[in-house]
Amino acid sequence: MIENGQAGMGRELGRGTKVFDAAPVRGRWKAMETADDVLELMDSSAEGVIALVRDAGATFLAPIYHELAGVVCMGGTPRSHIGIVSREFQVPCIMAASFAGAEPTDGDEVELDCSGEYGVLRGTTVMDDDARRTWVNERIAYIAPIARGLTEERTSLESKIIPVSAYIVTACIESFLRYPEMMRIIDAAMPAETIGAASRRPGSRVNTVYLWSVVNFWLIGRKVWSMVDQADADNLDNAHTVIDFWERATKGFRGDGTRHAADNAIAAPYRGDVRAQLMATITPVDDPALRAQIRSFNATLVAYLFLLYFDTRVGHGDTGPYELSGGRTLLVRDFYAMGESDFAWSSVARDVPYRNLTAALVLDGVTVDRVTDFGTSYTTPEDFLEHLVGFGLYTTDDMPFGQMRPVPLEEMASIVAAVRKAQSAHYRNIAAMSRDEKIRCGAYVYFSFLRPFALEAGVADQLDWTVPRDIPPPLYDMVSVMEGDNAGPIDDGPYYSPL
Repeated sequence: MIENGQAGMGRELGRGTKVFDAAPVRGRWKAMETADDVLELMDSSAEGVIALVRDAGATFLAPIYHELAGVVCMGGTPRSHIGIVSREFQVPCIMAASFAGAEPTDGDEVELDCSGEYGVLRGTTVMDDDARRTWVNERIAYIAPIARGLTEERTSLESKIIPVSAYIVTACIESFLRYPEMMRIIDAAMPAETIGAASRRPGSRVNTVYLWSVVNFWLIGRKVWSMVDQADADNLDNAHTVIDFWERATKGFRGDGTRHAADNAIAAPYRGDVRAQLMATITPVDDPALRAQIRSFNATLVAYLFLLYFDTRVGHGDTGPYELSGGRTLLVRDFYAMGESDFAWSSVARDVPYRNLTAALVLDGVTVDRVTDFGTSYTTPEDFLEHLVGFGLYTTDDMPFGQMRPVPLEEMASIVAAVRKAQSAHYRNIAAMSRDEKIRCGAYVYFSFLRPFALEAGVADQLDWTVPRDIPPPLYDMVSVMEGDNAGPIDDGPYYSPL
């Protein structure tokens, strides 16, 4: 099997009907024509093989199905026998495949991508340095204008009590220096595309803003580091590692072939089973008093999480839109890590009764114009809560993977009380901190955006999340006195420079 990060996607070789949504997988091609081909793999190994079969029967591949990386079938439908078995084994499979030209040759390295509308088979090539540099620069050129646009929309690069700019730059320098090796460790434990696909669920902080951030923090750090060591800033291996990890993770998460919300103005990762859970216990909102209580509940949690995350918006985020019958729309708002967590200061939240909450917002008469990678919804009219007609509240705390349980709306008042108590204590603690302490706390929030990926892969405890750690002391001394002016980027040059 191709090592992750060493192959680049080539041209499309063929496509078919995917059996189920699955992140891209890579492997070696093998046309299975007779039972002798199956016996050969039984005696060696079918690990990492993407198998071609001509018909849709289930018995032909039975002894090796559990080892296969993927299956391409020339006939049948997702409900054919081989489709049923592939779904049970969770082996990515496309049916009724057709090829753009000649079929691949046995032993060719290929990629099977079932994350979009169709299942797509692509050729892969091991790239030389020139090809890798071109590949990296194409993606930097793609990311840069999206990053510029979102940065220009960001309205706060400083606050009265938190040195936001200083901690952002500190964290981004640390990300530039340390993320490549950390990503290699994470990717070796669980491929980035698998992490992304597994995170299409409420409660997971591998979400749109974290995905956006893990590549952009490295790129921002590179901008700064290029003034220190241009050669190191242009390290091809590190650039390829970070951008390839991000691209596979974000495609696995989004599942529609896109990489950013900017590509199609939506961020809607939750599939039908999740949406069904969210709609199962919706309470109609036809009482102005209930609507006002929900509005206050939402505002309180948003303000609290901004402070808990040191003036960063990532404690909550929207996904959607999800279209419902009757012209209604579902927006989903997740509230993350509200209680005690890996944040050293989160003991103030010991009495907050939930770690994660998910709100289902059913809207009528609202157009969702776009949902950004920052988890921000732009709607017409802007005050969409005035058009809330249904509401559900859920938690993933202590639930099996991918499951939620309803939170009674009667608990909203007690949740608000606990949150306000934690917010008050946290504010007092921040006010008493030195500037250096504030920078270190904020830098941890940003630098640890990679931590949810490591948690999914089971290696978070193997990695050092101390920050600052590697930034040279003289550079930290310079960065730590920075003050933001709350202005977006003003230069006319490229937001991120190519290698």
